[in-house]
Amino acid sequence: MSIPFSAALCSLPDWAVLRVQGSDAATFLHSQLSTDFKRLSATQGRLGAYCNPQGRMLASFIGVLAAPEEIWLACPADVLPSVQKRLSMFVLRAKVTLQAASDVSVMGWVSPTGAAAPQDLATIWASQGPTAGQNDGVAVRLPDALGQTRGLWLTRTPHTPEAQTLDPALWAWLEVHSGVAPVTAATSGLFVPQMLNYDQVGGVDFKKGCYPGQEIVARTHYLGKVKRHAYVIEAENPLHVGQPLFSSEDAAQPAGQIVRLAADPEHSGRIAAIAEIKSAATEGGSLHLDHGAGLKVRLVEPQPRPHQPQA
Repeated sequence: MSIPFSAALCSLPDWAVLRVQGSDAATFLHSQLSTDFKRLSATQGRLGAYCNPQGRMLASFIGVLAAPEEIWLACPADVLPSVQKRLSMFVLRAKVTLQAASDVSVMGWVSPTGAAAPQDLATIWASQGPTAGQNDGVAVRLPDALGQTRGLWLTRTPHTPEAQTLDPALWAWLEVHSGVAPVTAATSGLFVPQMLNYDQVGGVDFKKGCYPGQEIVARTHYLGKVKRHAYVIEAENPLHVGQPLFSSEDAAQPAGQIVRLAADPEHSGRIAAIAEIKSAATEGGSLHLDHGAGLKVRLVEPQPRPHQPQA
């Protein structure tokens, strides 16, 4: 089965899929993740955070309904084993199994300019619904980046040879410019969802029931205490995940840190990154990679993020 619309594709070996199967699959995930999985449907996917009791994200998932009573959770591969083990501790009597889906491949897709993309995607996180029974593949749309329509293609069978090949470097560049960073092993346990803007793209449902860390996440939201957010920056200097950023207005304390990065596929030496930064540090002065005035980085004007209405 090939991807059912015109797109360029690239393999994402650093992603993996957790298969959650059983009559209680949706209910179980609803109790563990930050979005409403009880209303997961064949035409709308979910972005969800899995938090610790302190509200810090241990992982992030893109969930789609692959078949009746079967949900696929796509996430960076380096967090899947630990999160699968942790989630399994809370299954108890629920009729659900959790298994790494080694038979499902994750691919990134970008619709070329003027090419057909899925037309029935009413929201940012939406999937092409499976047909009757098991489905060989599910397309889920991600936030656009630099004017390009993009998403994930989760499939049990390889794409057909006639599909265009997408440069993995271009995929990484667009991913960073989307402004939405998936949680990896390097960033697990560091941020509440609002710090990575997950509340702005439907990654948090403040009306659903309890889940681990929900009290902290909700309190932070309703008291307006989120003072740090995710921003896209660019630099001509080498960067690495976890690297601190400093503001010229206060060089004594870090103003943020690098969360995700990618090299510009067309301009050697240019790096883009998603950085978690104190909002106040973006309103005046300049940002640097050290305490002094050198190694300056550029703040890319953030694009408005529409909030995804829950279906």
